[in-house]
Amino acid sequence: MPPRAQPSDQLADINRASYRTAGSKMPTSFTSLPLELRQKILLLSFDEPYDQDWAFSLNYISLRCCLVARSTKDYQVKVPFIHDWACVLKITHPDIEADLIWVLNKVLDTIEASFMAESARVFNRSKCLRWLRMSGVNNFSLACYGGEELFSVNPFWQVYDRFYDRKQELRASMTKSLGMDFD
Repeated sequence: MPPRAQPSDQLADINRASYRTAGSKMPTSFTSLPLELRQKILLLSFDEPYDQDWAFSLNYISLRCCLVARSTKDYQVKVPFIHDWACVLKITHPDIEADLIWVLNKVLDTIEASFMAESARVFNRSKCLRWLRMSGVNNFSLACYGGEELFSVNPFWQVYDRFYDRKQELRASMTKSLGMDFD
């Protein structure tokens, strides 16, 4: 898992900001907070969906890489938990939508960068051969692949290219389903 800022450090920044507004006569609400603070709070709320999508996407892409000889469907990076959480946040308050655009960009950039940094560890020959055996590929097919041809059919760099190509498509799909625009 990629290292991220410690929640205690982030919460300390939020607490300092709330002390400054404590002396004001108007009660503080989420919408009365400064834009940066609202975005930081929303960004912190994506920690759990981020972790779930991180594990899900790595396993999904790794499995698809292993089974490429048995399927013609392209790789697709999935972020269903982030999408679901963004939908929940969008319906909570109409003013959150503008903040959510920045937050989604940040979360998707982070998961993309983290995935690229860690994917070499995930796409390894032994894991691929183990997953092929678990998926029911018979020993004859494994002997034909020998592990080498399996990777020559779909080299690792093609997975990178497909992931980057899918980034814009994924964002467009997500924002369309949320009824938002990143422009």
